[in-house]
Amino acid sequence: MGINFDSVEGSRECAGIRMDRREIAGSLGDVGTLVPLAVLLITVNRLNPSVVFGITGFVYLLSGLYYRIPMAVQPLKSFSSLAIALGLGASVIAAGSIVMGVALLILGLSGAADWIAQAIPKSLVRGIQLGVGLILIRVGLGFCAAPLAGVPGWASLALAGGTAGILFFFIDSKRYPAGLLAVAGGLLAGLFLFGIPALSFGPVLPLIRFPKESDFWTASILLVLPQIPLTLANSITATHDVARQYFGEGARKVTGRALTMGLGFANLFAGMVGGMPLCHGSGGITAHYRFGARTGGAGVFLGSFLIALALLFGPAIGGFCGTIPRPVLGTLMAYVGISHCLLIRDVRGGWNWATVLATGVVGGVMNHNAYGLGAGIIVLTAGWFVQASPSIWVKVGMTKKFN
Repeated sequence: MGINFDSVEGSRECAGIRMDRREIAGSLGDVGTLVPLAVLLITVNRLNPSVVFGITGFVYLLSGLYYRIPMAVQPLKSFSSLAIALGLGASVIAAGSIVMGVALLILGLSGAADWIAQAIPKSLVRGIQLGVGLILIRVGLGFCAAPLAGVPGWASLALAGGTAGILFFFIDSKRYPAGLLAVAGGLLAGLFLFGIPALSFGPVLPLIRFPKESDFWTASILLVLPQIPLTLANSITATHDVARQYFGEGARKVTGRALTMGLGFANLFAGMVGGMPLCHGSGGITAHYRFGARTGGAGVFLGSFLIALALLFGPAIGGFCGTIPRPVLGTLMAYVGISHCLLIRDVRGGWNWATVLATGVVGGVMNHNAYGLGAGIIVLTAGWFVQASPSIWVKVGMTKKFN
C-alpha cells in the first residue's frame, strides 16, 4: 500500500476508449484544478455556469474521442487568475478568449506550433513542469489551511488528513479507485457540513454579445500577452512531452499542430458564447493518469457528465461545486503537484539541472511561469555560451563545475 511514484518508463499503455471504474476515477483526478477556477470565474466574473461547464464538457468529450488518451481540459491559468484578481467583466474575458483562439489558429495553420514544440529545449519543458507542480503544491496547501466558515480548525485538518489517507492507501487500488473515493468523500463531507445547496433545473441560456473594441484592447494587453508563451510551453510542448512519456505510440495524435488548432477553435467558440478560456495541461494529464485513467474514456465520461450537469442543473452548479470543502481540493492539488514535480527525474547534466531549477523555482516562488521562463532562458543561454567556449572557461574551472 502507499503512493507509488515509480517511473512511467516501461509502463506505457496503448490508448483507446474504455469505460470502467478506474477511467471514471481518473477522470476526476484534475477537478482540484478545474473546479476552483471555474467556480471563481462564475461567482466573481459572472460567467454563465451552463456555458462554462457545457463548453468544458464538450471539449473534454471531443478530446477523449480524438486523442484516445485522458487529455486534460483546464482553464487558462494565468489568463483566468488575472481576470479574477482584476475583477474583469465577462465581455473582457470573452474578448480575450477570441483573441487567444485566433492567435492559436494562426500558429497552428502556419505550422509554427510544431516548430516551436521541437525547438523548445527539454530542460525548459521540465522547468515549466516543475514550476506548475510547485504552484499546485502551494495553492493546494493554501486551500488546506484556509478556514471554513462555521467549521472548527481541526475539522479542516481532518478533511485534509482524511483525503491524504485515502490517496495513500488506495492510490494503487483497482477495486476502490482513490480519485473517486476522495471526490465522493469530499462531496459527502461538504453536504454534511454545509447542507444541500438550492436546486434549480434547466440550463442558464447564454446572452450573446460581441465584445466592444475597448474590451479587445484590455484583454490583449492584460490577459493574452502574458498567457501566449505559457500556453506554447505548457499546453503545447509540455503536454505533448507528457503524453508521449505516459502513452508512447498511443499518443501519436497528440501533436503540436493538433493541440494548437484544437485549442484555437475551443477558445474562439468559448469567446463567442461567453465561456471560460481553455487549455490543455501537462499537469492535468498527470492528474488523470495518476488517478487511474488510461484511455480517452475518461474524457468521454467527464465531458458527458459536465454537459449533462450544464443542461440539467445550470443555476445550481456553482453551489454544488462550492460544496466540496477546500481542504479536499487542496490535498488533491498538492498530490498532483508532487507527481508533476517528479517528472524532472530524467534530467541529466549540470547546465540542464540549472535551467530546470531556475525555471521551476523562480516560476513557483513568483507564482507565474513567465518569470520562470525568463530565468530559465537566461541560464540556458549562459550554458550554451559556456559550452561553446570551453577553451576560455576551462581556465577558470567553470566547465568542470557545471558538467
